[in-house]
Order: sequence, then C-alpha cells, then structure tokens
Amino acid sequence: VVLNHIARTERDGDGYTITWNAAKLATLPPAMHDLIFFHECAHATVPTQDELRANCEGLRMMRAANRGGFAIESQLAAFYGPGNDYWAKTLKCADAPAQALPKPE
Repeated sequence: VVLNHIARTERDGDGYTITWNAAKLATLPPAMHDLIFFHECAHATVPTQDELRANCEGLRMMRAANRGGFAIESQLAAFYGPGNDYWAKTLKCADAPAQALPKPE
C-alpha cells in the first residue's frame, strides 16, 4: 500500500514499477483514474520527479491516446475545483508546444 498516495512510480532495475493504492483509487471518478495512470507513466517515460511536469505530460499522453478532450478535461477541472492553480498550470503546460517544455531533470 502506498501510504498517503494514490500511486507511486519507482525505479526498478532497468525499468519502473507503479504501485497502486486501490482503496484510494476507488474513491476517484473514472476521468481521474486515467489522468493518474498517464501521470504515473510520465514519471517513468519522461522521466521526471516533478509532479506538475508529470501531470502535464500525462495529460498530453491522454490526449494522444484519445482519452482526453473537452468533456473529459471538463470533468477533471470539476474534480480539481474552480480556479485550482495546479490544474490551470497543467493545462497551460499541456497546451504549450512540446519544444517549449523544459528538459527533464
């Protein structure tokens, strides 16, 4: 169980392992399940330890997999709440041209 987290991505030899807190995940709406999945994958594929960067890249990957779009992103915005700075920064980053993103750490 990943204490106080919904999921955690950790280096595992040459790859990564994502550990899920199924009880916490079950409390979230389906749109958040997808974002968290892609967010955790971004930690491994970018790779990055930065949470905002993982959210940004995760949203980009969701869109590329046809799992994003206006309806889903509206549900995500509702989950985060009106005026949520983290979600606003996630959208700003995900909407920016890929070359505008900082290099992974």
